[in-house]
Amino acid sequence: QGSGRAVFMGATGGDSKSSIEFFNIATLGNSLNFGSLTAEKSSGGGCSNSIRGLNGGGSVSPSKVNTIEYITIQSEGDSIDFGDITVKRSNSGGFSSSTRGIWAGGSEPTYSNVIDYVEIMTLGNALDFGDLSVLNSPGAGNGVSNPIRGFIGGALTNPSSPVTVATIDSVIISSTGDATDFGNLTFARREAGASSNSVRGVFGGGDDTYTDTIDYITLASLGNAIDFGKLSTVRTNIGGAANHRRATFCGGSPVYPSTVNIIEFVEIATTGDAQDFGDLAQPRRGGTAVSDSHGGLGGY
Repeated sequence: QGSGRAVFMGATGGDSKSSIEFFNIATLGNSLNFGSLTAEKSSGGGCSNSIRGLNGGGSVSPSKVNTIEYITIQSEGDSIDFGDITVKRSNSGGFSSSTRGIWAGGSEPTYSNVIDYVEIMTLGNALDFGDLSVLNSPGAGNGVSNPIRGFIGGALTNPSSPVTVATIDSVIISSTGDATDFGNLTFARREAGASSNSVRGVFGGGDDTYTDTIDYITLASLGNAIDFGKLSTVRTNIGGAANHRRATFCGGSPVYPSTVNIIEFVEIATTGDAQDFGDLAQPRRGGTAVSDSHGGLGGY
């Protein structure tokens, strides 16, 4: 069982794009310094178990990368090389169980339908898992999970004429294979801040038109998302991290290229608008958020 620590890695904006910060989801307050990534990076996909947090792929301007870095969530310090994802890309949706971490889709610089996975406690390169239903770039914050299934909600698709979609794709984490349709978000968007406990996944904000909408899905049953409430401000490129009670939304961009340092939260089991939690050390967007007690870990 994790402690409820959230870690926020890298980003665009701010003075240090390689910085790592952390906070405790069960309390309120500002984030604290954790360490640094090996390089300045934004839009990596995040996954974690109760021990390690992984940051896979991303953008190191002007290039996409395939590197995976990891941290030990309870031990502050700099990230360490883990291996590589199968394709250089940014804006993959990341999610995990207690054993596997998965990255789905992304931008490479065209869109990708690749899903790959690692065993979180074993260093090495990712392996092919299957494909999403369409070529898409969901945004780094768009993955949620329970211990059985992982979900990607919303994306930018159709590289020749980009279209934002509301599609929710789902996979069985312990197996391999292509994603299947789960349902739809309340409307089409990408780059939301998403996180979950083992029962509900929540998606806050996002872009095709910048929004403050929060909606949720019930992870055990197929179906469309339902309205949950609103963030305090419209924004996209948000980091999402949760424990078994709360979902948090970290940073983001209310109007490109501006950034904010807002951290907000909701109680996952209820519905309602987000409340103020505290602040990141600096305004930024496109960061990778993980926690040691999210919905993909057993017992939550």
